Amino acid sequence: MSQSDLAKRAGVAPSTISSIEQGRSKGTTLIVPIAKALGVREEWLVSGKGKKEAGVEPVAGEQYYLVAKSPEEAAEQLLAKGDDAVLQLLAVVMKLKEGKGS
Repeated sequence: MSQSDLAKRAGVAPSTISSIEQGRSKGTTLIVPIAKALGVREEWLVSGKGKKEAGVEPVAGEQYYLVAKSPEEAAEQLLAKGDDAVLQLLAVVMKLKEGKGS
């Protein structure tokens, strides 16, 4: 994700994102909207400690394959898993589509 995209998602100026990334703005009050835009926990964003992902918590013993706020975010996560994962998901989608008579 580009600085410009992150700034739009977080509702901040692109220069704010640039300043934070370059270490010029250490004590920002904008951590919450930036963390939400990135889908990470505030604590992790500030310190790198604790659990990274924010949002839905799996039930004990379960693990989610993807957790995304948009199709684009789901696609990014899927691409990060590799080509085999993309092909597997496409095969599942086509199988489900055939089963519904579409």
